[in-house]
Amino acid sequence: MIDYSFRRIRPILYFLAFAVSLATAADDFPIVPDDVEVVLFAQEPLVRNPCGMAFDRGGRLCVGMGPQYRKPKPDTPGDSVWILLDQDGDGVADGRKEFASGFNAIQSLAWRGDTLWVANAPDLTVVRDLNGDDEADEYVRLYTDLGNLEHGLHGLNWGPDGKLYMSKGNSKGLNNAPDRLAPKPFLDLWGMEAPAGSPEFPQPVTFKKDSYQKNYHKPSDDWGLCGGVLRCDPDGSNLEIVARGHRNPFDIAYDDGFDWLGTDNDQNMVTSFFRPSTGHTSVGVTHGATLGKATSTGHLHLPLARCLRVPELVWSTWDSHSILTSIAACSWSTIG
Repeated sequence: MIDYSFRRIRPILYFLAFAVSLATAADDFPIVPDDVEVVLFAQEPLVRNPCGMAFDRGGRLCVGMGPQYRKPKPDTPGDSVWILLDQDGDGVADGRKEFASGFNAIQSLAWRGDTLWVANAPDLTVVRDLNGDDEADEYVRLYTDLGNLEHGLHGLNWGPDGKLYMSKGNSKGLNNAPDRLAPKPFLDLWGMEAPAGSPEFPQPVTFKKDSYQKNYHKPSDDWGLCGGVLRCDPDGSNLEIVARGHRNPFDIAYDDGFDWLGTDNDQNMVTSFFRPSTGHTSVGVTHGATLGKATSTGHLHLPLARCLRVPELVWSTWDSHSILTSIAACSWSTIG
């Protein structure tokens, strides 16, 4: 079984530091425990406005970035996924290669073999390199009409059950069939119904590199009933709601026992951590979007912690009594 104890977090935090783009001295870095090291890996001009990252099967760091976040217009250039390269082996990025481009605001990435999943609301896009040149040749718009980027799609994680988990904020789709229609589980999350005669699961659309077209959704468009966590099979089938009742759950992470933790950005009372309390997968659990968190039994409990907005979350481990022993969370102003 994989060991996700805190000592394994050291190399991950090594890469998280690339967001501190102007740091030059030790005093500029976040304050961390003595057994954690923070080292600058990449900075401008290699990275600018990074909003998602994931390691490919070769161990290379891939970063989603670009001009899309936070108020894009229809003609705003798309975001790209870049492979950061350490060509001289000194532990610092000194080059990059563009893997895929043309996306709406990238907010999460997840690799599985040679396939990269990209959360770029209102789309969920799957890209593949078909000839081994480190450039994506096939773009598949798996889902679309998933709402705006402010409370969009994020938190892509492959679970130990082989399914892709994703967190979704409470922004709703346009619900205009046939071209702008979300799969039924998303509509259920928002309290919506598809137009009469529409398919519950619209077919994916496949593009070549030069023909890929993203959909556009105004960042200020309105909200659905709630956000939540969903999961699907590797081909996008069997999509279902895992938990609901959140406002804008931004990231989720698992430990080696398949217990999971998430963060919910709350407009009025900053951010909370939430954890389903009724088993490992907690299918159907409803969580309140404010201070009181509802369990599946209807009892309210306080969130595990409160902090500023948390865009990234890294699991460590839980002991045999399900007590949190260590976790790394990246807030706008802290790592704690």
